[in-house]
Amino acid sequence: VAYFLFALGLFYAALAVALPVADANFLVHPYLQMGEQQSPINKPQSLCLCWAALTNRRVIWTINYRISDDNTWKQADKIRQRSAVFEGMLPFRLYHGALENLAPGKEFEYQVLKNGRVVFSGKSYAPKGNQTPYSFVVVGDLATGSSAQKEVAFRLGIEKPDFIVITGDIVYSVGRVLEYLDLFFPVYNAKLASAI
Repeated sequence: VAYFLFALGLFYAALAVALPVADANFLVHPYLQMGEQQSPINKPQSLCLCWAALTNRRVIWTINYRISDDNTWKQADKIRQRSAVFEGMLPFRLYHGALENLAPGKEFEYQVLKNGRVVFSGKSYAPKGNQTPYSFVVVGDLATGSSAQKEVAFRLGIEKPDFIVITGDIVYSVGRVLEYLDLFFPVYNAKLASAI
C-alpha cells in the first residue's frame, strides 16, 4: 500500500538515465497517504508518510509528529525502507513511516529529520469521522506532461479536498518509475503550486 505510486513502474523501470532529484535531501518530497491499517471511523486514525531519497546507508531518518494544539512531539515507531536498484540508474530507497493515533479531523504537524536535523515539515488533517461532512475529487489520466495537468494540480491545491480518488492511468506512456519521477511528482508533489 505504501508504494502505490511505484508499484507498477518498479517492474518496468530499467532505463539508463539520470534520476531527477527534488533537492539535496529527497528524490521525492514527503507525501501523505492512507495508512496500511485503517481504524474504524471516529477512532484514532493512521496515515503513512512516504518519500524517496538516494541511497546512503549513513543517513538516519526519523519522523516526528504532533497534534497541532499539543506541544509534545512523538517519534514514529519505525521507518520502513525498500531499495530500488536498476541497471544504469543511481540506486535509491523508498521510505515510509506511520503517523498513528491521530484524532479524526484534527490538524497535525509532522517533520522528517535526516541525521537529527529537520529537512522537511508540514501540516495536514487526519481523516474525518463519519458524522463530519467531507469533500473529495475523482481524477484520472493524471501525468501526461501537458499544461492541462498543471492546471488540474493547481485547482486541487485551491479546492483542498479531504482526499483524492485516482481512477487510473496515472502516468504515460507505460507507467515506468522514471515517468512518475519526471511527470507525476514534480507537479503533484511540488513545493509551490503553479498553473503554468
